[in-house]
Amino acid sequence: METPGSQSSLHRANLERVVRAVRMAGSLTQAEIARSTGLSAATVSNIVRELKDGGTVQVTPTSAGGRRARSVSLSADAGIVLGVDFGHTHLRVAVGNLAHQVLAEESEPLDVDASYVDGFGRAETWSSG
Repeated sequence: METPGSQSSLHRANLERVVRAVRMAGSLTQAEIARSTGLSAATVSNIVRELKDGGTVQVTPTSAGGRRARSVSLSADAGIVLGVDFGHTHLRVAVGNLAHQVLAEESEPLDVDASYVDGFGRAETWSSG
């Protein structure tokens, strides 16, 4: 059982901080992750290695400020996201991966007087089909 303040709780929180920073930016070097999260470079390196081994992130060589660096981004295979834009006169549904790539998108006009239940029903049909 994980208790607040325990090593496992701290580790989980640090993992979440790193994933959140990368998700929000799309791609960051390990040094940028350390700066944006306040974690030490060693902690970031260990967490990135763990996330890479688990398939959550991908690491590619790059350069930053003339120095060799490692760019960290979420793996396209780590999961998918679904976005629904239910506007006043339109319905748009998009499916993407965690690497910020849109995999599929559908859009159609929507009657101004349409019920939100009908709109979300259509969105659900698109996303499951």
